[in-house]
Amino acid sequence: LPGTTYGTVAYHSSGLIYAAGSVVAYAQAVNVGDVVGIGYYPSNGNIFFTLNGNFVQKLSGEILHKQRFFPHLGSDGECVLEVNFGMNHFLF
Repeated sequence: LPGTTYGTVAYHSSGLIYAAGSVVAYAQAVNVGDVVGIGYYPSNGNIFFTLNGNFVQKLSGEILHKQRFFPHLGSDGECVLEVNFGMNHFLF
């Protein structure tokens, strides 16, 4: 799953936040109908997570060792996905 291997980060539905294979933070678990947001600032390498529009966690570029990231989704069930690569204002 995303986050459990080098070069990936993830907010798992259990609430565990992973970076490059390690748990780096604990957050609220995700429930059906929740919206998880993931933002990336290429200028400093920071990545942040939101849940239902509320800030959850920031991962600094230093923790992530300035890796290159590519978005992907891991799911073991049905889900709805909307992607915004900067064309629209980040809402979540």
